[in-house]
Amino acid sequence: MIEKYRNYHGKYFLTLIFASISLASLGMLSHNAYADAVMATISMPGPAGESTVNPNTNLIYVQGYGNSWIDVINGSSNSVVSEIQLTSDQEGYPLGIAANPDTNKIYADDGRGLEVIDGSSNSIVATIPVTCLGDVAVNTNTNEIYVSDHFGNSVCIVDASTNAQVGSISVGAQPWGIGVNTDTNKIYVASVGGYEARQASVAVIDGSTNMVVRTIPLSSYGSQVSVNHNTNKIYATVGQETYVINGVTDTAVQIPIALGSIGANPNTNKIYGTDGNVNDQLNIINGTTDTMASIVQISSTFSPYLVVNPTTDRIYVSSASSSSVIVIDGNSSAPTLLPLKLTVNAQDVLGNPISGIWMELHSVNGDTIASGYTPVTFDVKQGAKYAVYASNYLHYVFLHWDDGSMSNPKNITPAGNETLTATYTP
Repeated sequence: MIEKYRNYHGKYFLTLIFASISLASLGMLSHNAYADAVMATISMPGPAGESTVNPNTNLIYVQGYGNSWIDVINGSSNSVVSEIQLTSDQEGYPLGIAANPDTNKIYADDGRGLEVIDGSSNSIVATIPVTCLGDVAVNTNTNEIYVSDHFGNSVCIVDASTNAQVGSISVGAQPWGIGVNTDTNKIYVASVGGYEARQASVAVIDGSTNMVVRTIPLSSYGSQVSVNHNTNKIYATVGQETYVINGVTDTAVQIPIALGSIGANPNTNKIYGTDGNVNDQLNIINGTTDTMASIVQISSTFSPYLVVNPTTDRIYVSSASSSSVIVIDGNSSAPTLLPLKLTVNAQDVLGNPISGIWMELHSVNGDTIASGYTPVTFDVKQGAKYAVYASNYLHYVFLHWDDGSMSNPKNITPAGNETLTATYTP
């Protein structure tokens, strides 16, 4: 995981609890008129697991879930440009992966060691023996890599300049997600806490001394951590709620939002979190108020992980169940096309309704999307461009639409549920 841009992943699937979301009168999410939207789905060779991004090269690295590969995605084309074979993952689930954008090196825990990948060639250049198996994070201030030990109580420290483990730090039982705040040079490690989460906590480490300077107790299994550099807030997921840590005081408050994987975009001040495969959706949190801002519906992901590229404002959600990566466009100026209804009627010049006139709904390219006999209702998307064609039948000849337009087909861009009426000669 990359420290300044990276979100860090947990392995527990969480139950979603969130504040109610207002609905518009048309049955739509009112705040989604201009919101994040799915823009692409990229196939993987197998179940997709943890991922990281180098924003300098706009390359995304996706580790296979229980598989010995890393696929490299070009963020510009949303296509796989390389595949890296790793030593088989001993643990059967995806271990950590992190990128250092300053050195263009990627570090992947494959279950037997820390593989070092040269981002220029996308090839493995070294394997570092480590005594920890778990999540990975990079501190670009010190060029050190941190690896949590999912099966112990420590975090291993690797010197990236020598590719050697140089020490370890005792933290809570079963440390999991790691977040690095390069602005304050602090490292935050969430721990599951062992039996019944009795030791669940977030350990705060001083990056200059690699010593624990504070331990924040958690109410449940600590899972995953993400840093918002915009607000100096740190987010730790713990089952049915999320802890928000003040990076100045290292004190925490709880918010009633349960998240799976989590990642922050400091440029837009949005926090993204999967819902643990409960409702198949990506939750978007307002980083100022720490309340639910909107959601994006995604396909069933099972064991999802995500990473945010703040430079391109895109979010990459790994799906184990569909062996794919779902790409979300986080640009708020890109409208989400909401489902609407377009009803087309026919009448004669006296206003008497005519049934059975053939109507066609076309795309802007002239392709027929749907058709039917009046009265007919088409499914359309808000903000999308269409053309409606009214055919003639026997002695019924098209004259004009209800707005006086004689264009046939008639171009239309629905803003809400709409009705068109075509007038014919009697």
